[in-house]
Amino acid sequence: MKSVYKGKASYRHVYIHRSQGKYIIYVGKIQINRKVYSSYFDTEKEAALFVDMKLIELGKEPVNILKRK
Repeated sequence: MKSVYKGKASYRHVYIHRSQGKYIIYVGKIQINRKVYSSYFDTEKEAALFVDMKLIELGKEPVNILKRK
């Protein structure tokens, strides 16, 4: 999927892209130990949840929606 960077979203590690010239998509993207994890989403919140879940999976603290008790 070809997309063009359009700016930073309101969550950490979430970016706004324009796909095929008209559709807005959100990209959740983090880099841990030189490995990049990224995925495309329809909503900003889904992208933020992806980032948090990936951080938890890797043993890190979530930074957006999810919080530890």
